[in-house]
Amino acid sequence: MSATPFSNDNLIKNQLLNLIPANAKIILEISCQNSSNLKPEYQEINSHCQYLFSQINPDNLTNDFADSLLNRFGISEANIDVLICQNILEILPKSQLFLPKIISYLKPEGVVIASVSNLQYWEVILNLLQGKWPLENQLLLNNYRGFLTLENVKELFINLGLTMDQLLKIGNNHPDFPKFQNLIQPLLKEFNIDTNIFAIQSSGNQYIIRGVKTEQPLPRFFIQTAIMAETGCAEIRVYQPDNLTKTLPGVRTFSQVKRMDLNIGQPGEEKVFIIQRMIMNYPKDLNLLKNLLNQDYLIVAEIDDDPLRRPEYEQNNFLSYRGCHCVQTTNQLMKDFLIQYNSNVAIFPNQIAKLPPQRIYEESKEIKLFFGALNRQNDWAEIMPSLNKILKENEEKIRVKVIHDQVFFQTLETRNKEFTPFCSGVA
Repeated sequence: MSATPFSNDNLIKNQLLNLIPANAKIILEISCQNSSNLKPEYQEINSHCQYLFSQINPDNLTNDFADSLLNRFGISEANIDVLICQNILEILPKSQLFLPKIISYLKPEGVVIASVSNLQYWEVILNLLQGKWPLENQLLLNNYRGFLTLENVKELFINLGLTMDQLLKIGNNHPDFPKFQNLIQPLLKEFNIDTNIFAIQSSGNQYIIRGVKTEQPLPRFFIQTAIMAETGCAEIRVYQPDNLTKTLPGVRTFSQVKRMDLNIGQPGEEKVFIIQRMIMNYPKDLNLLKNLLNQDYLIVAEIDDDPLRRPEYEQNNFLSYRGCHCVQTTNQLMKDFLIQYNSNVAIFPNQIAKLPPQRIYEESKEIKLFFGALNRQNDWAEIMPSLNKILKENEEKIRVKVIHDQVFFQTLETRNKEFTPFCSGVA
């Protein structure tokens, strides 16, 4: 059994991105050399954010680093939403000279996210037993760097005035880890060390911690969704919103397709139950609604299509909307209809969850036209004559890709076209 240098850079980067609140206005990231700059990826999600980045060399840190950094970025009041520290906490004692000052410029309930190397990682212990020390990657030993265990990290967050909200352990699933645990158990038992806790604390080479600048307990909010029509709309109406909403401290999300498990909420959580596109049966489903009420759920109906397309809604006295506390939909036209049956209707338009990198088009390359839709023949029929005219005039320049709508594809008057049946993504 031998220890190997470890690095989970991409995993750490993705986990850090998943913890940055999607609605942040000002973010300050401080990273050691060789750490990833999260700015490009985050601004694909939130392009309006002011993202400030500073990469530091621990050898060059001075006592006035915090003042110098704040002045450089023009920060003169407590208006930072998020502070990200990549492998900064370990720079002891120097990190303690500047972190409290910078955290004082966080907004109330501002967020601190940190990645920290774990001194208790099992491969570090194995290296020491073998008389070696891993000098690669994030474990660079020098005369001022202090590595942290989980308990050290928790204590450090408390001393900085932060309430811990998330703690993630990053490991590399090394095949020798179970063998190491089995072999070291007799020694742990001899010193009265809990073997289960040790296994947890030694399995990850890094921790990612998120804390909130508050002395009060964080409110907990749970959003649960029952997906009744996954095809075509769950991605943009459930999955993507859930992924962004759960970046907020204290928020947890959960969804199931055509299931309603009501034992998933945790003590102390405010609970919301979103029922997506469900045609409720009247009066049978009154018992379902009563059950949700008895378990203290706020009940929300989610609908993003014309209810009159399905006569079952009206046949069941519009219980799908009348039986809920409120309704969420996509546009004003839908709201004007739904408000007849529920006075609490909110509009959440469909959004693009992530902006792709800006494209640069070359004149010599063909243009690709994409069309993918369900049940939209009445919408595109009107534009088809004009579209075919353009395609005929530019047949060599425009290539059309169509997903699912076979009639649309057959109506296109061009040879430069491709058809793909219904699929989960666009090729």
